Amino acid sequence: MNIKDKEIIIYLIIPLIGILFYIFLARKIVKEKLDNFLLLEFFLIFTNYGALIQILFIFFLLQWSAFLYLVYFYLALVAPIMMGLIAYRRRNYKSPSKFDTWAYMGGGLYFVFAPIVFMILYFAN
Repeated sequence: MNIKDKEIIIYLIIPLIGILFYIFLARKIVKEKLDNFLLLEFFLIFTNYGALIQILFIFFLLQWSAFLYLVYFYLALVAPIMMGLIAYRRRNYKSPSKFDTWAYMGGGLYFVFAPIVFMILYFAN
């Protein structure tokens, strides 16, 4: 597999898969007539997890760049605040839908997966 194939997979196919899953999920949320803010929360969840996946693939398959440091610091400093707010906001719904539960779990599990990814990146040098 040459470098162009890796770039196509990392920069096009992986984000396209995430976008398609998000569109599929957004249609279900709209069909069930749930809170529109839930769409924004899932967009942030998909963006943050997608960035974690992207940064792992780029680190191992391509060359690390200066732009990836910005993404890394975003994932380490800004994303935990957003994911924590999502988990905090979805924690005590009286009659939660499955989407509220997924948003809560997605926000909370970031604090498990992000440190694992950061440790992999740190110790893989």
